[in-house]
Amino acid sequence: MGYMYVVQKEGGTFIYDPDSKRCAYEMHNNSIGRNMEELLRKLRAAVFVRENG
Repeated sequence: MGYMYVVQKEGGTFIYDPDSKRCAYEMHNNSIGRNMEELLRKLRAAVFVRENG
């Protein structure tokens, strides 16, 4: 499974694969909330693509 990193104070979220390759990222102002369901969807998509090509 991939690795997800959230920078709480600075509004950043990064998803990396097991080879430390960045698959997705979001940067935004802290006044804009994050949607954990959407982050998990992106993480699952990254895992699916890695496993299925």
